[in-house]
Amino acid sequence: MSDYPLVTVNDLPPIEELLGTDVLLPFRGAAAGRSTLAVLLAYIKGNVEVPDSVQAAIDNLIGGAPEALDTLYEIAAALNDDANLAATLTAAIALKLDKAGGALTGNLDLGGNRIINALLDSGVAVSDPASPTKKARFSVSGVTAGNTRVITVPDRDVDLGRQWEVLANESVSAGPSWSLNNLSAFRMLRVSGYIRPSNDAVGISLHVSSDNGATWAAGASDYAFQSATFDDVAASVSRSSATTSMLVSGAAGNLTTEGASFDILIHNFNQALYSRFQIESHYQDASGNDIARKIAGRRFSAAADNALRLTASSGNIAAGYICVQGLRG
Repeated sequence: MSDYPLVTVNDLPPIEELLGTDVLLPFRGAAAGRSTLAVLLAYIKGNVEVPDSVQAAIDNLIGGAPEALDTLYEIAAALNDDANLAATLTAAIALKLDKAGGALTGNLDLGGNRIINALLDSGVAVSDPASPTKKARFSVSGVTAGNTRVITVPDRDVDLGRQWEVLANESVSAGPSWSLNNLSAFRMLRVSGYIRPSNDAVGISLHVSSDNGATWAAGASDYAFQSATFDDVAASVSRSSATTSMLVSGAAGNLTTEGASFDILIHNFNQALYSRFQIESHYQDASGNDIARKIAGRRFSAAADNALRLTASSGNIAAGYICVQGLRG
């Protein structure tokens, strides 16, 4: 045990008595808000010659800290005087996105940097910043597993809203007709395909509707057309100024080697104007003769249409396929 009595901080006289008022004057302003110990250490460091052992202890305490962080007061200020610093840091780290993944609760701004070597899920959508509920997303449902398809963008602006869209591309099941509704957004339609009737020597016809197929324009004078027909022997021209349907093909045979193929272009489909039709068809008749036909016609009603239907003039459709494309406007 030491022979010296134990002295605590409370036993020390005021710093003014220890150093004297005259000594304190040079750093009175700097001492404001600082502990007696901090002021004393600062004074000792700069103004009093101390034993090497004491100076070594002070130097070890300070270490290589910069001058702005070489006192407890400066360190505490730099740590925002936070007595719960560990908890504060832990909470802040918990708000960071783990590199293993997680969910963001706000926008991610990459500042112009790229996203590289990434796979975007089909649930990722592109939205309008001014109206976030407007969204678009890519679908890869038609890509075969293991394949990667490339979308090549031309060196110009592309408005996908002004491109032909595939609205149907499907086989035709056996039945009385084939139809497609909800076409009110499309000004032009292109209908291509092949139909084989169940009965022999049966024509293929087209009807349109302005109430999504609840009723079909099939009145006695709803359509008019002119037709040029080319067969193995000669060419002929015919005209119908009032009919119940738009002619697509003449009397096609029902054998698997027969039937009718066609390409139909419809203008002003969704406009309150007369819809106009341009049709080319090729079919084999009941005798197996090849016949080509070119037809131009119109609907006799200034109605905005939104559905179309293909039918056989008698019996049913036995088989076939249809592709429909639309151009908005």
